[in-house]
Amino acid sequence: MDTVILFVTSCLTKSTLNILKVFVGALISAIYGSLMFFPDLSFLYGGFFKVMVSAFFVMAVFGYKNKKAFLRSYLTFWIVTLLAGGIVFGISIWTDFGMVLQTVVSNGIVYMNINPFLLICASGVLYFLMELYRRMCIRNFCKSKLYLDFSVTYMEKEYIFRGLIDTGCEL
Repeated sequence: MDTVILFVTSCLTKSTLNILKVFVGALISAIYGSLMFFPDLSFLYGGFFKVMVSAFFVMAVFGYKNKKAFLRSYLTFWIVTLLAGGIVFGISIWTDFGMVLQTVVSNGIVYMNINPFLLICASGVLYFLMELYRRMCIRNFCKSKLYLDFSVTYMEKEYIFRGLIDTGCEL
């Protein structure tokens, strides 16, 4: 889920993701998430630590170029996280899908009974689809590739223009 959230965040902020940084960020998130099973460390799940760990998480993945870029990535990350959490919560509570997965909600956390093999396979398929989307739709054009020189002949006089290429949804 972290990979999906990072992918959506990178699409919305129009930043590129480095796969190694995504794995580092996912490792940070997984370690932090597994600490909830140690009751003596419950203080780590207060609001202050959640804000700090998520800031460290976003900084590890997207870097810190300047304050404005970091805040944009950080806020977008939180918005996408809250939306994704709300969607999963809603689907698991108000549909039969929650009953199929034997979903349990405890202290605001949704627990689902998912086969680990199925989870790994679904994650691989999801990663493949996200990478396919990235390669098909998100192009890194340089400025020189976006402009094209062309000429138009009108009433036996030639006019030369420079036009912007329509890239589909990139304008």
